[in-house]
Amino acid sequence: MKVQRIFTLFFSFSGSSFISGFKYFNSSYRLIRLTHMIVSIGIALMLGTCNKQPYSAKVDYHPPKTAKSEEVYSIHGIEIKDPFRWLENVESDTVKEWIRTQERTTYKYLNQLQETSAWIKVRMEKLSKESNEDPPVITGSGSFFFVENNYKKSHPILKYKEQSDSPERILIDPNNYDSKTEFSLVNFIPSPDGSLLAYNLKKGSSRYNDWRIMDVKTSKDLNDNIISGSLNRFSWLPDGSGFIYRTFAVSDRQDEQFIPHTYVLKLHKIGQPLEMDAELYRANSKTEFISGALSKDGEFLIVFEGNTSQNVYLVEMKNLGRSPLLIFNGQDTKAGFQFIHSQKNKFWFLSNEKADNGKVVEVSLHKESQLSIKELISESSYSINQAFFFGQHFVVHSLFKAKPFLQVFSREGILKKEMALPVGLTWSSFTPIFQQGISGHQDHPWVYVRSQGLTASNTVYRYQINTGEFQEYSKSNTGFDIEKYETQQVFFTSKDGTEVPMFITHKKGLKLDGTNPTLLYVYGAWGWTALPFIGRKYALFLEQGGVHAMPNIRGGGALGQEWYEQGRGRNKGKGIEDALAAAEWLINEGYSSPKKLIIEGNSAGGIVAAAAINQKPELFKVGWLEFSAFDLPRVMKFRGGSGWKSQFGDPDKEEDLKALMTYSPYHNVNYNRNYPHILIAVGEKDPIAAPHHSYKMLAALQQNLFSNPTPSLLWINWGGGHGGRNEEERTALRIAELTFAFHAMKIKPFNN
Repeated sequence: MKVQRIFTLFFSFSGSSFISGFKYFNSSYRLIRLTHMIVSIGIALMLGTCNKQPYSAKVDYHPPKTAKSEEVYSIHGIEIKDPFRWLENVESDTVKEWIRTQERTTYKYLNQLQETSAWIKVRMEKLSKESNEDPPVITGSGSFFFVENNYKKSHPILKYKEQSDSPERILIDPNNYDSKTEFSLVNFIPSPDGSLLAYNLKKGSSRYNDWRIMDVKTSKDLNDNIISGSLNRFSWLPDGSGFIYRTFAVSDRQDEQFIPHTYVLKLHKIGQPLEMDAELYRANSKTEFISGALSKDGEFLIVFEGNTSQNVYLVEMKNLGRSPLLIFNGQDTKAGFQFIHSQKNKFWFLSNEKADNGKVVEVSLHKESQLSIKELISESSYSINQAFFFGQHFVVHSLFKAKPFLQVFSREGILKKEMALPVGLTWSSFTPIFQQGISGHQDHPWVYVRSQGLTASNTVYRYQINTGEFQEYSKSNTGFDIEKYETQQVFFTSKDGTEVPMFITHKKGLKLDGTNPTLLYVYGAWGWTALPFIGRKYALFLEQGGVHAMPNIRGGGALGQEWYEQGRGRNKGKGIEDALAAAEWLINEGYSSPKKLIIEGNSAGGIVAAAAINQKPELFKVGWLEFSAFDLPRVMKFRGGSGWKSQFGDPDKEEDLKALMTYSPYHNVNYNRNYPHILIAVGEKDPIAAPHHSYKMLAALQQNLFSNPTPSLLWINWGGGHGGRNEEERTALRIAELTFAFHAMKIKPFNN
């Protein structure tokens, strides 16, 4: 076994309010919930003075029967059974009553574990007492825009400082909006000089987000501030007089079930009626993904066609009638690109074309639309995760065997500085709103980084490009004793002999006797690198003697583009094999046992986790399946479906269908074997993973449970989207999951 001790883990405490009970569907159950809340708090206060709480061994579970049909359909000559097709009609009274019945079953089950849930609520509250900040977004004038996550608030708050040392003020606080309509801040982009702010608000769980434009000086919205669309992309004109945005050519905001289609890029000028917005570019088909970015001088629009494999075009803004100029034909070469920076006739991109680990290329535009392309930063053994242009340097966030580095290159591509992370830190490649975790400005020498690592929980650092100075910028405190824990990077062998890295976190001095409750978190999609990120749920789990394991399964990006390709589409089964191999390694090495092992998968990871359970249910005691899709042959027919195609294959292609049918969770439930305890979380209005996937999966699991009565429960977030509606709802889910798992594994929570 190869083990490399590299750092102790950081806990990303987003913070949230005290939450009690679970959500119910009518006034009588709200009254019951309130009664139990009062009882629970009383019990929790008593338990706070005890070392251990009582454990309840017996819990009644009687799942409702679900009507089963003989529905069978055929694709490419393959017959597919679909006995619970009727649950797709989520707006019907019959399905709604089925959901409520399932919710009553969940409530009845968890209500028998009120002592455990009350203890967890109190402990979670103590684990996060401070607010924390994301890296600031810096403008050309030196103004700062930054997000504050406050545990007392349901939603993050956007703040502003005129300069780095100026007093701060609140610009946007969704918590103070109309209480009848829940808004959340999705994104924000200040104009180049910081005088205007574009911010993206989401209303409830709607698939449609609205851009609003604020005058920063007055904090007042402009009259032309609403641009309708979904999953928008946004780019300011250099002088702040307007912006490029992406929307749908065809949509219906009154019908949430309608699938909008055909992306378009438009130009809006401040003060101009929306109907006068010029269309700059339109997708070639209903489902084709496009995005756009403006060159720094505003002379060109850079258009990306495709998702993971992209064609890249230049559109001349002063001559929109001219045909777009093709720069990269990535759809043929199976390559992806990211725009980094431009200056006059030069454009820089991050590319994986003939470079699985990534490279930076420079494109020069000459007279008569002639192009020349050269490598500026060549591919190396380091896998490039992100690339930026800050302080007149290229700043590259790289990974080597999933360990992060920060590299600084000159404009000529010469490596100037390289920094392995201090012990205990990993760069965060995303934040809840500003989706980079690394920020800066082309003319400012400071780079701001949000860290993840146990030794510096939720800390933002700043790095001076010219001097190499590295210092703490902002930090939050938690109620978690970080000094007691450590993280190792280990390597295990998957089914086909491939060596796979994995991060493991636990208390120092852990005994490898197979008795430790262990949580295996799997994802393996979109090229996302699974670096340790831990919240209050995981902190509490570790406090109870738990082990947290995060393997870098294929389909992720830990080892570059090839690693990603090996685990997506028709190769998705490799990522599932990696997840199973990780579970077996944890058991064989004495970290855990099948009676103490949880597998968790969120979104795309839920498919991997569910497939792993289907294939080897005997390895796991508990499964947490969150906000995912399970009926893969029909995934394209519903909202969010097209987004799954690049990761799991296209059911309309015969070879893709054959591959995904080998693991599609809904179709591969094994009715001849005992299953672990399973809790499925779903958002009623989820725009990415249509909720009926979870309903059908649950129904299939419960068909098995009549002969093997291990509980499979549904946790529903009414009105919620992908990941939950707000922090209170997410906290309620964490409490439910831990309560459910602790009971299954016979864990008696105790105070540390």
